[in-house]
Amino acid sequence: AEVTKFESIFLGKTETHNNQVLSYFELISSLSSEELGELLNNDLKVKMFLVTHNITAADILAYAHVVHYVQGLTDADKLAKNNLFRWVDHLQHLPG
Repeated sequence: AEVTKFESIFLGKTETHNNQVLSYFELISSLSSEELGELLNNDLKVKMFLVTHNITAADILAYAHVVHYVQGLTDADKLAKNNLFRWVDHLQHLPG
């Protein structure tokens, strides 16, 4: 089956990327917002998006699960979880 443009953008262009997106889906559904925030803060140390060099469905689903948690963080917590905070801020300011 041919991969559609939508699928290649949101699920990744390769089978590896697709598997990584699906792995995040499983993680997101099994963790609390706080646990997910810790995981994402670590995973985002050296990258802007979770799987590829652009936004994927993993980013969108993870964002939906942590945005309220991040909004409730104190300034000190935001500094401690700076990668998570940067990522949320970046997603909020993407065009479209």
